[in-house]
Amino acid sequence: MTHKSSTHRDSRFSQILSRSKSFTAALLLGAQSLACGAAPAANEVQSSDVCVTDADCAGGQRCSEDGICGPVACTATTDCPDGTSCGPDGYCYTDVDNAGNEEAACDPTALCVTGEIDIEDQTPTIMLLIDQSGSMEERFGDTTRWLALRDALVNPDTGIIARMQDSVRFGVALFSGNGGHDAGQCPSLVGLDEIQVDFGNYEQIAQVYNQASPLRDTPTGESLAAVTDYLLNLDVPGPKAIVLATDGEPDTCDNPDAHNQDTNDFVVATAQATFRAGISTYVLSVGDDVGTPHLEDLANAGVGYEVDGEEQAPYFQANDQAELQAELSRIVSGIRSCTLELSGDVAESVVADGVVRVDERELEYGTDWQLVAPNQIQLLGEACAATAAGEHTVSADFPCECEAPDPDYVY
Repeated sequence: MTHKSSTHRDSRFSQILSRSKSFTAALLLGAQSLACGAAPAANEVQSSDVCVTDADCAGGQRCSEDGICGPVACTATTDCPDGTSCGPDGYCYTDVDNAGNEEAACDPTALCVTGEIDIEDQTPTIMLLIDQSGSMEERFGDTTRWLALRDALVNPDTGIIARMQDSVRFGVALFSGNGGHDAGQCPSLVGLDEIQVDFGNYEQIAQVYNQASPLRDTPTGESLAAVTDYLLNLDVPGPKAIVLATDGEPDTCDNPDAHNQDTNDFVVATAQATFRAGISTYVLSVGDDVGTPHLEDLANAGVGYEVDGEEQAPYFQANDQAELQAELSRIVSGIRSCTLELSGDVAESVVADGVVRVDERELEYGTDWQLVAPNQIQLLGEACAATAAGEHTVSADFPCECEAPDPDYVY
């Protein structure tokens, strides 16, 4: 509900009182004008009747907030007193908010929320954190888990890295414990320091990966923490994410033989801390040795959901070569950000009136994009895929929400 400032109320009330005192003269002038065929001025008082509601006034008149019956006040804002504007129903409305602060009249053609973003700045940096424990040598169809995962990532023709190296910055860290702290450095992260995280680094990744083989132990929590620190110190634009591919539940560098709820909880807590630092974690189970409860908890923690909350993030599990390839493609393709921040919150009533473009092409609401939060839009389907490589600009403009004037506060 809107209210006028006290200064403006006193001024307007004085005008009405002055008009009321000269009621007889005004009425006679009005009668003479009508007799000559001229309509009375829109803001000319035609009655001095005191009123409480519109029912107390003659037909065609309305009870103002100052308790005086009067005609429709305006046909344009220029007919209204300062600080008011002409509403679509012909009354002058105050332009002040509940706190008494003056506001400009709402212009439905104005743009209230806009956004423009260079898609190059949304290119993700993805660290592939690969389980190098001894169990990765177990059978996986007609090959081993280790070889199946390696092929899905670095096969020169079909591997994820070869296919997407121009649109994603990749890094790789092969993690193991190799006996824990008592045996030497733990965690061991092969590739983390050898491979530069960048575009077009397939050959470098393939060389390191192809020369490695499974070792022992699964210190997932410590490895995740180390990779998080590495990414936080990496000065590149766009979102950062970790894809954790593992075939078993974790142990620790302190206790390489521990596989229990405490070690699971430690990894989940680390993923939560990683997300709070601005990096998402996505988990892929290679085979079915990782328990579903742990996968669910880790998947939720990795994207900021409550571990025991109602929202459930997807986790990924592959039991053969084809599933492994498909799940990795889903994860990596989905990380590229098609969700873009706007300059403010969009009112629900004007969402469908927004204009979103990729480069110069206007997108269709509901098919090519949707509003996923008051200040976020998400590109969908082909519109998202179209930004997967190269430089693109997405722009979005949304009009203001113009509320209908409050009928209780009129002149």
